[in-house]
Amino acid sequence: MERLLCLFEGLIIWLCDLFLKSSRPKPPAKPDRHVIATSLEDNTLGEPVRLQQTDLARHAYFLGSTGSGKTNFIMNLIEQDLDAGQSIVVLDLRGDLVERTLSLCEAKDVHSGRVALLDLREKEYVAGFNPLAGDGEPFVRALHLLDVVRTEADSWGVQIDEVMRNAFLLLAATNHPVTDIERLLFDMAFLTKLLEASDDPAVSSFFERYQALSEEKQLAWALPVLNKLTPLFATKGMRAILGADQNLNLERILETKGSVLLISLAVDELHRTGRMLGSLLVSAISRTMLARVNVPEEKRNPVRLYVDEFENMASETFESLIAEGRRFKFSLVLSHQNLAQIPPRLKAVIRNNVGLQGLFCCGYQDAKELMWELPEGFTVARLTSLQPGELLLMPRAGESQLVRCTLSRKHTDQTAILAYREEVLRDTGTPIAKVLLQVEADRQGSASLQSLRRPWDLGGGACN
Repeated sequence: MERLLCLFEGLIIWLCDLFLKSSRPKPPAKPDRHVIATSLEDNTLGEPVRLQQTDLARHAYFLGSTGSGKTNFIMNLIEQDLDAGQSIVVLDLRGDLVERTLSLCEAKDVHSGRVALLDLREKEYVAGFNPLAGDGEPFVRALHLLDVVRTEADSWGVQIDEVMRNAFLLLAATNHPVTDIERLLFDMAFLTKLLEASDDPAVSSFFERYQALSEEKQLAWALPVLNKLTPLFATKGMRAILGADQNLNLERILETKGSVLLISLAVDELHRTGRMLGSLLVSAISRTMLARVNVPEEKRNPVRLYVDEFENMASETFESLIAEGRRFKFSLVLSHQNLAQIPPRLKAVIRNNVGLQGLFCCGYQDAKELMWELPEGFTVARLTSLQPGELLLMPRAGESQLVRCTLSRKHTDQTAILAYREEVLRDTGTPIAKVLLQVEADRQGSASLQSLRRPWDLGGGACN
Protein backbone atom coordinates (compact mmCIF):
# COMPACT_ATOMS: atom_id res chain seq x y z
CA MET A 1 0.00 0.00 0.00
CA GLU A 2 2.82 2.42 0.88
CA ARG A 3 4.41 1.69 -2.48
CA LEU A 4 1.19 2.58 -4.29
CA LEU A 5 0.90 5.82 -2.30
CA CYS A 6 4.46 6.75 -3.30
CA LEU A 7 3.72 6.08 -6.95
CA PHE A 8 0.51 8.11 -6.75
CA GLU A 9 2.34 11.00 -5.05
CA GLY A 10 5.03 10.96 -7.76
CA LEU A 11 2.36 11.05 -10.46
CA ILE A 12 0.70 14.08 -8.82
CA ILE A 13 4.05 15.94 -8.64
CA TRP A 14 4.82 15.15 -12.32
CA LEU A 15 1.37 16.39 -13.44
CA CYS A 16 1.71 19.61 -11.43
CA ASP A 17 5.15 20.27 -12.89
CA LEU A 18 3.86 19.62 -16.40
CA PHE A 19 0.98 22.06 -15.82
CA LEU A 20 3.30 24.77 -14.51
CA LYS A 21 5.65 24.43 -17.51
CA SER A 22 2.79 24.67 -20.00
CA SER A 23 1.41 27.77 -18.29
CA ARG A 24 4.70 29.70 -18.42
CA PRO A 25 4.97 32.24 -21.27
CA LYS A 26 7.20 31.01 -24.09
CA PRO A 27 10.31 33.06 -24.82
CA PRO A 28 9.96 35.20 -27.95
CA ALA A 29 11.17 33.49 -31.09
CA LYS A 30 14.41 34.80 -32.50
CA PRO A 31 13.86 36.74 -35.71
CA ASP A 32 14.89 34.84 -38.83
CA ARG A 33 17.37 37.10 -40.58
CA HIS A 34 17.05 35.18 -43.79
CA VAL A 35 13.37 35.81 -44.41
CA ILE A 36 13.46 38.09 -47.45
CA ALA A 37 9.73 38.08 -48.28
CA THR A 38 6.34 36.69 -47.33
CA SER A 39 4.12 34.63 -49.59
CA LEU A 40 1.06 36.12 -51.31
CA GLU A 41 -0.12 32.76 -52.66
CA ASP A 42 -3.56 31.61 -51.44
CA ASN A 43 -2.32 28.29 -50.06
CA THR A 44 0.74 29.75 -48.28
CA LEU A 45 -0.43 33.29 -47.52
CA GLY A 46 1.85 35.06 -45.04
CA GLU A 47 4.40 32.27 -44.81
CA PRO A 48 8.07 33.35 -44.80
CA VAL A 49 10.06 33.03 -48.02
CA ARG A 50 13.77 32.26 -47.89
CA LEU A 51 16.46 31.93 -50.51
CA GLN A 52 19.44 29.67 -49.91
CA GLN A 53 22.94 30.40 -51.18
CA THR A 54 22.45 27.67 -53.77
CA ASP A 55 19.39 29.48 -55.16
CA LEU A 56 21.60 32.39 -56.21
CA ALA A 57 24.59 30.35 -57.41
CA ARG A 58 23.27 30.36 -61.00
CA HIS A 59 22.72 34.12 -61.00
CA ALA A 60 19.60 36.20 -60.34
CA TYR A 61 17.89 38.75 -62.57
CA PHE A 62 15.32 41.33 -61.49
CA LEU A 63 13.17 43.51 -63.72
CA GLY A 64 10.84 46.29 -62.64
CA SER A 65 9.87 49.91 -63.10
CA THR A 66 11.26 52.73 -60.99
CA GLY A 67 9.85 52.61 -57.47
CA SER A 68 8.71 48.99 -57.73
CA GLY A 69 10.91 47.80 -54.83
CA LYS A 70 13.97 46.31 -56.54
CA THR A 71 16.54 48.10 -54.39
CA ASN A 72 14.83 47.11 -51.15
CA PHE A 73 14.73 43.44 -52.22
CA ILE A 74 18.39 43.51 -53.26
CA MET A 75 19.29 44.98 -49.86
CA ASN A 76 17.64 41.95 -48.25
CA LEU A 77 19.82 39.66 -50.38
CA ILE A 78 22.93 41.65 -49.45
CA GLU A 79 22.07 41.43 -45.75
CA GLN A 80 21.62 37.68 -46.10
CA ASP A 81 25.02 37.40 -47.79
CA LEU A 82 26.71 39.46 -45.06
CA ASP A 83 25.22 37.18 -42.40
CA ALA A 84 26.47 34.12 -44.29
CA GLY A 85 30.02 35.48 -44.71
CA GLN A 86 29.63 35.56 -48.50
CA SER A 87 32.10 37.76 -50.39
CA ILE A 88 30.24 40.44 -52.34
CA VAL A 89 30.88 43.24 -54.82
CA VAL A 90 28.30 46.04 -55.14
CA LEU A 91 28.57 48.19 -58.26
CA ASP A 92 26.12 51.09 -58.30
CA LEU A 93 25.68 53.96 -60.76
CA ARG A 94 23.49 56.04 -58.43
CA GLY A 95 25.34 55.51 -55.15
CA ASP A 96 22.30 54.72 -52.96
CA LEU A 97 22.88 50.96 -52.87
CA VAL A 98 26.53 51.40 -51.92
CA GLU A 99 25.73 53.84 -49.11
CA ARG A 100 23.05 51.55 -47.68
CA THR A 101 25.40 48.55 -47.87
CA LEU A 102 28.15 50.50 -46.14
CA SER A 103 25.81 51.47 -43.30
CA LEU A 104 24.67 47.84 -43.06
CA CYS A 105 28.29 46.70 -42.74
CA GLU A 106 28.78 49.18 -39.89
CA ALA A 107 25.62 48.01 -38.11
CA LYS A 108 26.69 44.36 -38.43
CA ASP A 109 30.21 45.06 -37.15
CA VAL A 110 31.87 43.93 -40.37
CA HIS A 111 35.55 44.67 -39.78
CA SER A 112 36.59 47.72 -41.81
CA GLY A 113 39.65 45.82 -43.03
CA ARG A 114 37.33 43.48 -44.96
CA VAL A 115 35.64 46.39 -46.76
CA ALA A 116 37.03 48.34 -49.74
CA LEU A 117 35.33 51.46 -51.11
CA LEU A 118 35.80 53.23 -54.44
CA ASP A 119 33.58 56.32 -54.66
CA LEU A 120 33.73 58.80 -57.54
CA ARG A 121 32.31 61.53 -55.31
CA GLU A 122 34.94 61.09 -52.61
CA LYS A 123 37.04 64.24 -52.10
CA GLU A 124 39.67 63.08 -49.61
CA TYR A 125 40.81 59.52 -50.32
CA VAL A 126 41.14 57.57 -53.55
CA ALA A 127 41.23 53.86 -54.27
CA GLY A 128 43.35 53.52 -57.39
CA PHE A 129 42.32 51.47 -60.41
CA ASN A 130 44.44 50.92 -63.50
CA PRO A 131 42.37 49.29 -66.28
CA LEU A 132 45.58 48.45 -68.13
CA ALA A 133 46.91 46.33 -65.24
CA GLY A 134 45.76 43.09 -63.65
CA ASP A 135 45.15 39.53 -64.78
CA GLY A 136 45.15 38.46 -68.41
CA GLU A 137 47.33 39.36 -71.38
CA PRO A 138 48.23 43.05 -71.83
CA PHE A 139 46.62 43.14 -75.28
CA VAL A 140 43.30 41.94 -73.81
CA ARG A 141 43.30 44.74 -71.24
CA ALA A 142 44.33 47.32 -73.83
CA LEU A 143 41.73 46.29 -76.41
CA HIS A 144 38.92 46.27 -73.86
CA LEU A 145 39.78 49.81 -72.78
CA LEU A 146 39.79 50.76 -76.47
CA ASP A 147 36.34 49.17 -76.93
CA VAL A 148 34.91 51.09 -73.96
CA VAL A 149 36.23 54.44 -75.24
CA ARG A 150 35.01 53.69 -78.78
CA THR A 151 31.53 52.75 -77.54
CA GLU A 152 31.11 56.08 -75.75
CA ALA A 153 32.59 58.22 -78.55
CA ASP A 154 30.33 60.38 -80.72
CA SER A 155 32.63 59.88 -83.70
CA TRP A 156 35.56 57.65 -84.57
CA GLY A 157 38.17 57.18 -87.25
CA VAL A 158 40.92 54.85 -88.41
CA GLN A 159 43.70 57.19 -87.29
CA ILE A 160 42.24 57.66 -83.78
CA ASP A 161 41.86 53.89 -83.49
CA GLU A 162 45.44 53.22 -84.56
CA VAL A 163 47.04 55.81 -82.27
CA MET A 164 44.95 54.90 -79.23
CA ARG A 165 45.33 51.14 -79.71
CA ASN A 166 49.12 51.28 -79.93
CA ALA A 167 49.35 53.71 -77.01
CA PHE A 168 47.23 51.45 -74.80
CA LEU A 169 49.21 48.38 -75.84
CA LEU A 170 52.49 50.08 -74.95
CA LEU A 171 51.22 51.36 -71.58
CA ALA A 172 49.76 47.94 -70.69
CA ALA A 173 52.95 46.09 -71.64
CA THR A 174 55.14 48.42 -69.57
CA ASN A 175 52.80 48.57 -66.53
CA HIS A 176 51.97 52.28 -66.79
CA PRO A 177 48.59 53.89 -66.02
CA VAL A 178 46.34 55.26 -68.75
CA THR A 179 46.97 58.79 -67.42
CA ASP A 180 50.49 58.51 -68.87
CA ILE A 181 49.11 58.55 -72.42
CA GLU A 182 49.68 62.32 -72.59
CA ARG A 183 53.37 61.94 -71.73
CA LEU A 184 53.66 59.06 -74.16
CA LEU A 185 52.34 61.14 -77.08
CA PHE A 186 54.24 64.38 -76.38
CA ASP A 187 57.39 63.51 -74.41
CA MET A 188 59.72 61.74 -76.85
CA ALA A 189 62.23 60.82 -74.13
CA PHE A 190 59.49 59.10 -72.13
CA LEU A 191 58.20 57.35 -75.27
CA THR A 192 61.69 56.11 -76.12
CA LYS A 193 62.09 54.74 -72.58
CA LEU A 194 58.83 52.77 -72.90
CA LEU A 195 59.76 51.44 -76.34
CA GLU A 196 63.05 50.12 -74.96
CA ALA A 197 61.06 48.10 -72.40
CA SER A 198 58.59 46.76 -75.00
CA ASP A 199 59.04 43.59 -77.01
CA ASP A 200 56.14 44.16 -79.44
CA PRO A 201 57.59 44.85 -82.92
CA ALA A 202 54.27 46.12 -84.32
CA VAL A 203 53.92 48.73 -81.55
CA SER A 204 57.57 49.75 -81.93
CA SER A 205 57.15 50.13 -85.68
CA PHE A 206 54.12 52.37 -85.28
CA PHE A 207 55.81 54.71 -82.81
CA GLU A 208 58.97 54.91 -84.92
CA ARG A 209 56.74 56.35 -87.65
CA TYR A 210 55.06 58.62 -85.08
CA GLN A 211 58.41 59.96 -83.82
CA ALA A 212 59.44 60.79 -87.38
CA LEU A 213 56.46 63.17 -87.78
CA SER A 214 56.77 66.91 -87.32
CA GLU A 215 55.52 68.40 -84.03
CA GLU A 216 52.49 69.84 -85.82
CA LYS A 217 51.62 66.45 -87.29
CA GLN A 218 52.07 64.71 -83.94
CA LEU A 219 49.73 67.27 -82.39
CA ALA A 220 47.15 66.62 -85.11
CA TRP A 221 47.30 62.87 -84.40
CA ALA A 222 47.36 63.12 -80.60
CA LEU A 223 44.75 65.76 -79.72
CA PRO A 224 41.74 63.81 -81.12
CA VAL A 225 42.86 60.83 -79.00
CA LEU A 226 43.01 62.94 -75.83
CA ASN A 227 39.63 64.43 -76.73
CA LYS A 228 38.04 60.95 -76.74
CA LEU A 229 39.54 60.29 -73.30
CA THR A 230 38.04 63.43 -71.76
CA PRO A 231 35.20 61.51 -69.98
CA LEU A 232 37.79 59.37 -68.19
CA PHE A 233 39.88 62.37 -67.13
CA ALA A 234 36.94 64.76 -66.56
CA THR A 235 37.29 65.16 -62.78
CA LYS A 236 40.17 65.35 -60.34
CA GLY A 237 38.79 62.27 -58.65
CA MET A 238 38.88 60.25 -61.87
CA ARG A 239 42.41 61.39 -62.70
CA ALA A 240 43.48 60.38 -59.20
CA ILE A 241 41.78 56.97 -59.45
CA LEU A 242 43.37 56.19 -62.82
CA GLY A 243 46.78 57.65 -61.94
CA ALA A 244 47.32 56.30 -58.42
CA ASP A 245 50.35 54.12 -57.75
CA GLN A 246 48.46 52.11 -55.10
CA ASN A 247 45.66 50.22 -56.86
CA LEU A 248 42.84 48.03 -55.61
CA ASN A 249 44.21 44.52 -55.29
CA LEU A 250 41.21 42.79 -56.86
CA GLU A 251 42.76 39.33 -56.59
CA ARG A 252 43.38 39.68 -52.85
CA ILE A 253 39.94 41.21 -52.22
CA LEU A 254 38.03 38.59 -54.19
CA GLU A 255 39.97 35.68 -52.70
CA THR A 256 39.34 36.80 -49.10
CA LYS A 257 36.31 35.12 -47.51
CA GLY A 258 33.69 37.61 -46.37
CA SER A 259 35.24 40.53 -48.26
CA VAL A 260 33.07 43.47 -49.35
CA LEU A 261 33.97 45.65 -52.35
CA LEU A 262 31.75 48.72 -52.78
CA ILE A 263 31.93 50.77 -55.99
CA SER A 264 29.87 53.95 -56.30
CA LEU A 265 29.93 55.35 -59.84
CA ALA A 266 27.67 58.32 -59.15
CA VAL A 267 29.15 61.51 -60.63
CA ASP A 268 27.01 64.65 -60.85
CA GLU A 269 26.06 65.31 -64.49
CA LEU A 270 28.84 63.02 -65.75
CA HIS A 271 26.97 59.79 -66.37
CA ARG A 272 29.24 58.80 -69.28
CA THR A 273 32.20 58.82 -66.91
CA GLY A 274 30.44 56.44 -64.53
CA ARG A 275 29.41 54.09 -67.34
CA MET A 276 32.92 53.91 -68.74
CA LEU A 277 34.57 53.22 -65.40
CA GLY A 278 31.85 50.69 -64.57
CA SER A 279 32.50 48.77 -67.78
CA LEU A 280 36.24 48.74 -67.08
CA LEU A 281 35.75 47.52 -63.52
CA VAL A 282 33.36 44.74 -64.57
CA SER A 283 35.92 43.63 -67.15
CA ALA A 284 38.75 43.67 -64.57
CA ILE A 285 36.66 41.71 -62.05
CA SER A 286 35.76 39.23 -64.80
CA ARG A 287 39.41 38.67 -65.73
CA THR A 288 40.31 38.17 -62.07
CA MET A 289 37.58 35.58 -61.56
CA LEU A 290 38.24 33.69 -64.80
CA ALA A 291 41.94 33.55 -63.92
CA ARG A 292 40.94 31.00 -61.25
CA VAL A 293 41.11 28.29 -63.88
CA ASN A 294 44.25 26.85 -62.24
CA VAL A 295 42.87 27.11 -58.68
CA PRO A 296 41.25 23.88 -57.39
CA GLU A 297 37.48 24.28 -57.19
CA GLU A 298 37.34 23.61 -53.45
CA LYS A 299 39.76 26.50 -52.86
CA ARG A 300 37.82 29.08 -54.88
CA ASN A 301 36.19 31.70 -52.68
CA PRO A 302 32.53 32.23 -53.73
CA VAL A 303 31.89 35.83 -54.83
CA ARG A 304 28.61 37.53 -55.72
CA LEU A 305 28.47 40.68 -57.86
CA TYR A 306 25.47 42.99 -57.46
CA VAL A 307 24.91 45.46 -60.31
CA ASP A 308 21.98 47.86 -60.32
CA GLU A 309 21.16 49.42 -63.73
CA PHE A 310 23.59 46.95 -65.30
CA GLU A 311 22.42 47.73 -68.85
CA ASN A 312 24.72 50.77 -68.84
CA MET A 313 27.83 48.60 -68.77
CA ALA A 314 29.69 46.16 -70.99
CA SER A 315 27.11 43.67 -72.25
CA GLU A 316 29.64 41.25 -73.79
CA THR A 317 31.39 40.87 -70.43
CA PHE A 318 28.08 40.07 -68.73
CA GLU A 319 27.31 37.48 -71.41
CA SER A 320 30.59 35.73 -70.63
CA LEU A 321 30.10 35.93 -66.86
CA ILE A 322 26.55 34.58 -67.00
CA ALA A 323 27.66 31.66 -69.15
CA GLU A 324 30.96 30.87 -67.39
CA GLY A 325 30.84 32.43 -63.92
CA ARG A 326 29.28 29.51 -62.08
CA ARG A 327 32.28 27.27 -62.86
CA PHE A 328 34.47 29.76 -61.00
CA LYS A 329 32.07 30.22 -58.04
CA PHE A 330 31.14 33.67 -59.30
CA SER A 331 27.48 34.67 -59.41
CA LEU A 332 25.64 37.80 -60.51
CA VAL A 333 22.60 39.65 -59.22
CA LEU A 334 21.47 42.01 -61.98
CA SER A 335 18.61 44.49 -62.04
CA HIS A 336 17.22 47.13 -64.38
CA GLN A 337 13.98 48.82 -65.44
CA ASN A 338 12.84 47.60 -68.87
CA LEU A 339 13.70 45.05 -71.54
CA ALA A 340 14.38 47.66 -74.23
CA GLN A 341 17.54 48.63 -72.33
CA ILE A 342 19.46 45.44 -73.14
CA PRO A 343 20.42 43.96 -76.54
CA PRO A 344 18.62 40.81 -77.80
CA ARG A 345 21.71 38.62 -77.45
CA LEU A 346 22.21 39.48 -73.77
CA LYS A 347 18.48 39.04 -73.19
CA ALA A 348 18.67 35.51 -74.62
CA VAL A 349 21.72 34.64 -72.48
CA ILE A 350 19.86 35.77 -69.35
CA ARG A 351 16.73 33.78 -70.13
CA ASN A 352 18.65 30.62 -70.95
CA ASN A 353 21.13 30.64 -68.07
CA VAL A 354 19.90 32.59 -65.05
CA GLY A 355 18.71 30.40 -62.17
CA LEU A 356 16.30 32.91 -60.61
CA GLN A 357 14.20 35.66 -62.15
CA GLY A 358 12.18 38.20 -60.20
CA LEU A 359 9.53 40.33 -61.90
CA PHE A 360 8.30 43.46 -60.17
CA CYS A 361 5.65 45.77 -61.62
CA CYS A 362 6.45 46.14 -65.33
CA GLY A 363 5.22 48.29 -68.17
CA TYR A 364 2.67 46.85 -70.58
CA GLN A 365 5.15 46.21 -73.42
CA ASP A 366 7.52 44.28 -71.14
CA ALA A 367 4.64 42.30 -69.64
CA LYS A 368 3.46 41.31 -73.13
CA GLU A 369 6.94 40.13 -74.07
CA LEU A 370 7.18 38.11 -70.86
CA MET A 371 3.70 36.60 -71.03
CA TRP A 372 4.93 33.25 -72.38
CA GLU A 373 7.22 32.84 -69.38
CA LEU A 374 4.58 33.62 -66.76
CA PRO A 375 3.09 30.74 -64.74
CA GLU A 376 -0.35 29.50 -65.69
CA GLY A 377 -3.07 31.86 -64.50
CA PHE A 378 -0.74 34.83 -64.00
CA THR A 379 -1.88 37.46 -66.50
CA VAL A 380 -0.23 40.44 -68.14
CA ALA A 381 -2.70 42.71 -66.36
CA ARG A 382 -1.69 41.28 -63.00
CA LEU A 383 2.01 41.81 -63.70
CA THR A 384 1.43 45.45 -64.65
CA SER A 385 -0.61 46.10 -61.50
CA LEU A 386 1.73 44.68 -58.84
CA GLN A 387 2.12 46.98 -55.86
CA PRO A 388 5.53 48.33 -54.74
CA GLY A 389 7.42 45.53 -52.99
CA GLU A 390 5.44 42.74 -54.68
CA LEU A 391 7.22 40.46 -57.12
CA LEU A 392 6.89 37.17 -58.93
CA LEU A 393 9.82 34.90 -58.07
CA MET A 394 10.53 32.46 -60.91
CA PRO A 395 13.24 29.89 -60.09
CA ARG A 396 14.50 27.70 -62.92
CA ALA A 397 13.99 24.67 -60.68
CA GLY A 398 10.79 24.82 -58.66
CA GLU A 399 7.47 26.61 -58.72
CA SER A 400 6.96 30.32 -59.26
CA GLN A 401 5.67 32.27 -56.28
CA LEU A 402 4.11 35.69 -55.77
CA VAL A 403 5.65 37.35 -52.71
CA ARG A 404 5.87 40.65 -50.86
CA CYS A 405 9.34 41.86 -49.97
CA THR A 406 9.99 42.50 -46.30
CA LEU A 407 11.36 45.95 -45.51
CA SER A 408 15.12 46.03 -45.26
CA ARG A 409 16.58 47.65 -42.17
CA LYS A 410 17.84 51.22 -42.39
CA HIS A 411 20.48 52.54 -40.03
CA THR A 412 20.43 56.16 -38.99
CA ASP A 413 23.41 56.56 -36.67
CA GLN A 414 25.14 58.96 -39.05
CA THR A 415 28.04 59.67 -36.70
CA ALA A 416 28.95 55.98 -36.50
CA ILE A 417 28.46 55.51 -40.25
CA LEU A 418 30.71 58.47 -41.13
CA ALA A 419 33.42 57.26 -38.76
CA TYR A 420 33.22 53.76 -40.26
CA ARG A 421 33.38 55.19 -43.80
CA GLU A 422 36.47 57.21 -42.89
CA GLU A 423 38.15 54.10 -41.50
CA VAL A 424 37.35 52.09 -44.64
CA LEU A 425 38.67 54.87 -46.90
CA ARG A 426 41.93 55.15 -44.96
CA ASP A 427 42.42 51.38 -45.22
CA THR A 428 41.54 51.32 -48.93
CA GLY A 429 43.25 54.25 -50.53
CA THR A 430 45.57 57.22 -50.66
CA PRO A 431 44.88 60.93 -50.07
CA ILE A 432 43.67 62.38 -53.39
CA ALA A 433 45.84 65.49 -53.02
CA LYS A 434 48.98 63.33 -52.77
CA VAL A 435 48.10 61.36 -55.92
CA LEU A 436 47.28 64.49 -57.94
CA LEU A 437 50.55 66.13 -56.90
CA GLN A 438 52.45 63.11 -58.23
CA VAL A 439 50.46 63.01 -61.49
CA GLU A 440 51.03 66.73 -62.06
CA ALA A 441 54.70 66.47 -61.07
CA ASP A 442 55.22 63.81 -63.76
CA ARG A 443 53.58 66.14 -66.26
CA GLN A 444 55.61 69.18 -65.22
CA GLY A 445 58.75 67.12 -65.61
CA SER A 446 58.09 67.06 -69.36
CA ALA A 447 58.88 70.46 -70.88
CA SER A 448 56.85 69.63 -74.00
CA LEU A 449 53.68 69.24 -71.89
CA GLN A 450 53.81 72.43 -69.84
CA SER A 451 52.23 74.66 -72.50
CA LEU A 452 49.80 72.04 -73.84
CA ARG A 453 46.10 72.80 -73.34
CA ARG A 454 44.38 69.48 -72.73
CA PRO A 455 40.71 68.89 -73.70
CA TRP A 456 39.72 68.30 -70.06
CA ASP A 457 41.36 71.62 -69.06
CA LEU A 458 38.95 73.57 -71.27
CA GLY A 459 35.74 72.80 -69.41
CA GLY A 460 36.35 75.05 -66.39
CA GLY A 461 34.82 73.99 -63.10
CA ALA A 462 32.72 71.19 -64.63
CA CYS A 463 35.82 69.20 -65.37
CA ASN A 464 37.77 69.84 -62.19
